[in-house]
Parts: sequence; C-alpha cells; structure tokens
Amino acid sequence: MAEKKPERQKIDISEALGQEVPEELHPLLQKFVDNLKVIGLAVGLVLAGVGGYALFNHFKAEKLKETREALAAAAALKSGTERIQALEKLAADAPKSLRVSVLLELARALTENKESAKAAEVWKDLAEATDDDFLIIAKLGQAASLSGAGRHSEALDMLKDLKAGAPESYAPHITRQIAAEAEASGDLSGALSAYQELKAMDTKGNQVFLDYKIKQFQDRLGG
Repeated sequence: MAEKKPERQKIDISEALGQEVPEELHPLLQKFVDNLKVIGLAVGLVLAGVGGYALFNHFKAEKLKETREALAAAAALKSGTERIQALEKLAADAPKSLRVSVLLELARALTENKESAKAAEVWKDLAEATDDDFLIIAKLGQAASLSGAGRHSEALDMLKDLKAGAPESYAPHITRQIAAEAEASGDLSGALSAYQELKAMDTKGNQVFLDYKIKQFQDRLGG
C-alpha cells in the first residue's frame, strides 16, 4: 500500500497577519499565501537571470581584452604571412566592437603583402560591418585594392556609384580616383571629363597639371 503523503499545512491568514482580516479579502490573501512557493521560485529565477547577465558581461569583457591583446600581438609580427594568418583567425570570431579594428589591420597587412584581391574582399567586409561614417572610407579602400589587383573597370564603377551618394567634401578625392581609374581602364572620355571637373573644383593650385592632362586626353581623342 502506497504511503500517504502528509497534507500540506494551511496557514491561517488572520494568524499570519496578527489581525482580523475582512471576510471578502480572505480568499485572495489565502491564495497569495498558498502560492508563496511559486512566487519565491519566480524571484529566484529573476535573481539567477541577473547573475547570468553579470556573468555574460564578465565573459564579454574578458573576450574584448583577449581580442585586444591578440590584435596587438598579431600586428607586431614581422612576417607578413604570419600576421595575415593571425589576423584572419581573429577576424573569424572577433567581438562586434573590435571587428572593424581587426579587419582594418588585416586589410593593411594584405595590402603591404601585395595581396590586393584579398584586401578588396576585406574592405568589402568592412563596408558591410560599419556605419555611414566609415562606409565611404571602406569603399575607397576597396576601390584602391581592386585597382591594385588590376581590376580597374570594377574600381571605376564602384567610385562612380560612391560619388553619387557621398557628401560634397569627398568629391575632389573621389573624382581624382575616377580620373586615374578611367585612364587605367582605357576610358579616355571618362578620364577627360573627370580632369575637367577637377579643374573646375581645384583650390590647391593644380591648374598647370590639370591643363596638361586635359590637353593630353583631348589630343588622344582627336580634338
């Protein structure tokens, strides 16, 4: 025969509060007392959640510290290949707040190691990982790497798209890049147009050089 479990002891509300409780409130308060265990469990879960959040923050801080140290160590490596390998490993799981720094260092290392095609891919990742403030810089870096890889037409298309949406302050720099990439890709009309535009916006006394380039492309185009 199964052993009979002892009945759960009821707590008398009036005794617990040390005073008489109006009859109409008695069922509600009794229900509250009966559920103290459940309420206690819920509070325990909340406290556990707070503790878990603190533990998560501690882990995140440790991860940031670890990544910063690893980034500094990777940047100090003298061998370009070793530095790239270390940075690629870091980039794979870097915390979001340090991902841009790691990718920037990787792009620089690849460029120095003359791996322009891979650097262009890293700049592309940077453009996707950053906000509007850094997006233009990342795309300029990508275009420069494409150019370094001999992919001048791709670089030119990217620069034209970038110029269309960039602030006016970037126009001179982007237009100079467009002129260079148009010339490198054999787009003589595009190069002439870019140099003429540069002359119109020039404020640094480059008129002699720009006049020379404009005349050069006019002659090559036969007029």
